[in-house]
Amino acid sequence: MTATDTILQAIGRAKATRETIALDYRRGLLFCSTRNDTTLVDWPAVNRAILTKYSMAGLKYIKREAWRV
Repeated sequence: MTATDTILQAIGRAKATRETIALDYRRGLLFCSTRNDTTLVDWPAVNRAILTKYSMAGLKYIKREAWRV
């Protein structure tokens, strides 16, 4: 399972909240950062999945929280 798959599964969980998704998003950021390779996560796919579940404001909130956590 790839890092992208892990994040997408987290987004797809019925009980997922913006806060829990932000934590998974943060884990993806850290994963890419520690390996110095942003291509390890398909960020456009992750962002599209978030937009399917939430609005643009939700995506912005999740990104802001992911960087803050």
